[in-house]
Amino acid sequence: MGTMNTRLNVGWIVRPLQKNFRGYAKKRDVKGMLACSGSEDSMNIFLVNGRWFAERGMTEEALLAAWNNQKSTLHWREHIKMFLTMCDRSKLMAAGDPLPEGETFTIYRGIGSSNYMLEGRRLGGEERGVSWTLDRDVAKFFAGAEGKILTTEVRRDEIFAYLGQPQGETKYRREQEILVLLDEQHPIRIHEIISAEETD
Repeated sequence: MGTMNTRLNVGWIVRPLQKNFRGYAKKRDVKGMLACSGSEDSMNIFLVNGRWFAERGMTEEALLAAWNNQKSTLHWREHIKMFLTMCDRSKLMAAGDPLPEGETFTIYRGIGSSNYMLEGRRLGGEERGVSWTLDRDVAKFFAGAEGKILTTEVRRDEIFAYLGQPQGETKYRREQEILVLLDEQHPIRIHEIISAEETD
């Protein structure tokens, strides 16, 4: 594995919690480390400590924990694609929850209305984003008012990670989230268009 001489970057941790952050790091408790800052900082903490995690074989675990904990992923759309391609696929799957049985899965993605803007960016979401779900109702929640639900089928070997079982023990939010990278040729279709009346 080599030497582990990279120092922790505590730049995103407020000073009173830096000792706690280092304590969780010593125990290799990623969730504890992330809890030392707001959820908006989770991916930043992963990014600035990428080498530290890599030296300890914790990259995949830390990435999934940070992604799951990140409150808003709008600014991380391209980063997460890059991070997934750099990870060990088998370690990603092991760091997530156990994927249900089956060789093919129908997955859904909620896309909000493209009329909404935040900091000059459209909040409508991208159709080929990495985050999908096995649960249509979860996708509908993320579609919001006047959004749409997309759907497609993927093979088991196309999935990078599964986060959040619907019942039983889970390491993540119960959103049955599927992380996947779909190329431009992968067929996606509209499952449902949400009308404003449905969300009233």
